[in-house]
Amino acid sequence: MSGVVQILDIKDDFFQTFKFKPGHTIGSGLSGNVVLATLLDNPNIKRAVKMFSSCNEEDAIKSKKLFVREVKMMQSVDHPNIMKAIVAVRCPMYLAICMPFYQKGSLSSLLHELTPSHLAVYFAQLTCVLSFLDNKRIVHADIKPSNILVDDQQNVILGDFGLAFSVPHGTEVISSDKVGGTPAFMALI
Repeated sequence: MSGVVQILDIKDDFFQTFKFKPGHTIGSGLSGNVVLATLLDNPNIKRAVKMFSSCNEEDAIKSKKLFVREVKMMQSVDHPNIMKAIVAVRCPMYLAICMPFYQKGSLSSLLHELTPSHLAVYFAQLTCVLSFLDNKRIVHADIKPSNILVDDQQNVILGDFGLAFSVPHGTEVISSDKVGGTPAFMALI
């Protein structure tokens, strides 16, 4: 398991502890927001920080489950086209996963710029990622353009493992009510 992400318990805010300046929201979803963070000592270093909201007790319990599940999924996979976590933290007011920031953005923001050659490369890379996940019996459950990022070398990176889950050995069929996802991008049943 080479993708081990350490979960740290910290007494202060993530941004203060790791000396980052929080920026604007670059994504949002079921568990909270993803904000751009810039290192105070070196503004060229940027990270994406997924913050799991915990406004009230019910949200806190749900957020903790989502946080732990996502961190475990990220720990269980190591592939060049899958998002890696740098660190995961428990802060007094929220939970956070710090990840690389991909300046080019997601496929949803690049749709108008994609050429047939880009599409062919991205399709091949995504096929490899999905085969890798299938071999590990992992269902991502939320594959969509906004969860597929592009790095500076024009490689796709599959992110957001918040709904991902492992399929137990011996299980052949999964009930559709056990699978989440974004309705517009879900397979028809």
